[in-house]
Amino acid sequence: MKKIIPLLAAFFLIMGSSVRAEEFSPVLTTLENELKVITLEDHSAPIVTLMVWYRVGSRNEHTGVTGISHLLEHMLFKSTKNFKGGEIAKVIKRNGGYLNGFTGEDYTGYYETLASDRIEIALKIEADRMVNGILDPEEQRPEITVVKSELEGGENNPQYLLYREVKATSYLSHPYGWPVIGWKDDVLKIKREELYKYYKTYYQPNNATLVIVGDFTTPRMLALVEKYFGDIPKGPQPPEVGIREPEQRGERRVVVRREGNALYLLAAYHVPEIGHPDIFALDLLSQILSGGKSSRLYRRLVLGNWATEVEAYCDENVDPGLFTLWATVREGRDIEKVEEVIFKEIERVAEEGVTQKEMDRAWRQIEASYIFSRDSVSSQARKLGYYETIASYHYYLNYLENMKKVTLQDVGRVAKKYLTRDNRTVGWFIPTRPKGGKGPGPFRPKEAYYQGENPSFSLPTPDTMPKITREVLDNGLVVIILEDHSNQTVAIRGSLKAGGVLDPPELKGLSRGVAGMLERGTKDRSLLEIADTLESVGARISISSGVEAVNFSASSLSRDLASIIEVLADLLQNPRFPRREIKRLKGIYRTHLLQREDSPEERGSLKLYELLFPEGHPYHSPTIEERQRTIEKVKRKDLVRFHQEYYGGEKAIMVIVGDLDTEETLELIKNYFTHWRSKTGGREVDIPTVPLVPETREEIIPMMDKSQVSVHLGHTSFLTRDHPDYYAAQVANHILGGGWVSRLNNSLREKEGLVYYVYSRFRAGLGAGPWVASFGVNPKDTEKAINLLKYEMERMRREGVTQEEVDDAIKYITGSYPLRMETNWGLASALHWAEYYDLGLDYPWTFQRNYTSLTLEEVTKAVRRYLHPDALLTVISGPYQRK
Repeated sequence: MKKIIPLLAAFFLIMGSSVRAEEFSPVLTTLENELKVITLEDHSAPIVTLMVWYRVGSRNEHTGVTGISHLLEHMLFKSTKNFKGGEIAKVIKRNGGYLNGFTGEDYTGYYETLASDRIEIALKIEADRMVNGILDPEEQRPEITVVKSELEGGENNPQYLLYREVKATSYLSHPYGWPVIGWKDDVLKIKREELYKYYKTYYQPNNATLVIVGDFTTPRMLALVEKYFGDIPKGPQPPEVGIREPEQRGERRVVVRREGNALYLLAAYHVPEIGHPDIFALDLLSQILSGGKSSRLYRRLVLGNWATEVEAYCDENVDPGLFTLWATVREGRDIEKVEEVIFKEIERVAEEGVTQKEMDRAWRQIEASYIFSRDSVSSQARKLGYYETIASYHYYLNYLENMKKVTLQDVGRVAKKYLTRDNRTVGWFIPTRPKGGKGPGPFRPKEAYYQGENPSFSLPTPDTMPKITREVLDNGLVVIILEDHSNQTVAIRGSLKAGGVLDPPELKGLSRGVAGMLERGTKDRSLLEIADTLESVGARISISSGVEAVNFSASSLSRDLASIIEVLADLLQNPRFPRREIKRLKGIYRTHLLQREDSPEERGSLKLYELLFPEGHPYHSPTIEERQRTIEKVKRKDLVRFHQEYYGGEKAIMVIVGDLDTEETLELIKNYFTHWRSKTGGREVDIPTVPLVPETREEIIPMMDKSQVSVHLGHTSFLTRDHPDYYAAQVANHILGGGWVSRLNNSLREKEGLVYYVYSRFRAGLGAGPWVASFGVNPKDTEKAINLLKYEMERMRREGVTQEEVDDAIKYITGSYPLRMETNWGLASALHWAEYYDLGLDYPWTFQRNYTSLTLEEVTKAVRRYLHPDALLTVISGPYQRK
């Protein structure tokens, strides 16, 4: 007998807004074999996400087999009883879907997103994966090398190295002390017998939760679940994890010294498990400490010129976890002093508590984040599955209600109880020699993924296209509005042609500096006033500069749309460029450059664009030294002049999608943007095409203290986004290196086990960008991997492609593209690019015809016209020297 439990009878009113109860009613069903099934109908788009969560992760391992959970996840994309190796990915791709897997400390999961009429395929795959994995030793051998490549890629990141050491030092006995991906020596020695035993122990219906969210009817979906999972027998109860970490009774310290440039600090405090009532207060405390520019630590450290990045985060684990504090030390600052500043602020919170204003602001940010988590079916599925696996779905459903109960006294109490000297482990990353960027943000590795690609999905047909309003204001600003009332959120996506292509030759990067200053003060608002206005309602605005354009975006709850539009208009039109903020931003950029030069991936990519395009070309990448000189040379008058000359509505686009009223929104835009004009009246972007250089070249960047080599290859092209060959070239590249089942992935990863990732792509925009490819590889396999990539290119040019490959690529591209439109942000972005490239506003719904009309001959012609292995520039960065 199946047991059905309504998960949510009614929702609640919070802070003056209602989360719509009638649209959020998940149902829990338990099969006779004790498989838990959570279903949630969401008919906002004809897609479904299916996830299977197993209650097994690195927590369930022991020394000697660390990383076995993650290795097993990889192996279950190989052969099963009903699918040969590689077939699972091929089947999902042919049906225009997306799949992946992930492993954490407490869980392992798999998921597929497909058109709703194809979801039965995912049910068949996951039922088969649960019991029929073969774990062939012949497939395991290369896959261990792939996992080794993934592990070594992580070791290239200084923040990962620091995090790994701090975790290992924080935990003396508990499995949380080792990385999810495992220790390298353990992973390399795992035998097939150990893997198979582990699989049969934990992959049982009574140790799993199946989550299905999207466009379906629950009775029919449950019937399908019963069809595929109902006959799988219940297994023995998996063993409990009996290890408990002893109380820490004194500060511990660890220092990591490796080649690099930037200094990092990490402090970790032991905190309770997810079911403990103090977790809600700790979550709120982390938001107060680092939730935006108005937060405690940002104001004290970043605005105080001690650090460039700071973050606080509270773990949610089955067993007691960690509360972490991250900081990237600003160039020229002493890490010991930065630590002192951080801990003084923590002591102040513990002794004096926090203010009601801080509480209210943090609460609204959390509320907005919760509502945004329901913007897509995949996000809802992930939340429901995650919390049911580590605690209960009730945790997610009641999260806001429980957060609202937290008091000022609770926040001060947990700070005083847990954020103590004796309960912390402090780690420093000290670079061993100076070198010289923007590296990754605060590092928080909680999961290891099976490498897949990120596609997109299918919405209405042209006959049922939603009503889109497009209006051009008197100043030339193109405004596009689409109502979508499925969730009470709004997304804004826009651009103006004021990017790096307009930089003066002597000040390359000026456009980036202008965009970076827009959020740092206007004529009527300071940086903190801007931050407080946005963060007090949980809204976000982002402005950045690329080569071709300045891009801006905003997101908010629908009730706050009017105020967000007003703030966005103020930022774009009325920047004050305060000298104090210019100085602060220069310091941040200098530190980012140091971080960038620590990364083999970053240095390789920058060098590729430096050598492919001549100096003066918009796509040419300045060296680190040239970027540093620009930072020093830029004056306030340069920023002001650039903004006055190029910022205006003449070459701008603004798309607004979400829970709004079209007429009211259009009036708001007109009110705030009609008079926005630049001095020059806007300029068209002119990007010359660079001829192909018919010779192979190689550049080596030695970084001998790294673990993995990063390889970037490329050549120039004459392919622009509006070129008639664009679609045929995209299909050709997809077959070569654009997806999980591409020729490059099949050769370098699946057959040879040399790399964790490999991809290729055309960078076609308003100008003709390059064709590029990239992979990470163990130093000893560098030349073999490069030669294999070149061989696959040459073979494709020589033999062409098959009709089956063309058909599969077109099915995937046309079936997956609209998945990007699952959220308001994704739909706004799709409409923006349709306008930007003059594709027509119906493009997101009619683009398929550009691909389905292609012939085998056209794709083969594109291969030979746009792929040139005899003209490749190869950049090798990392622990490598040519023999």
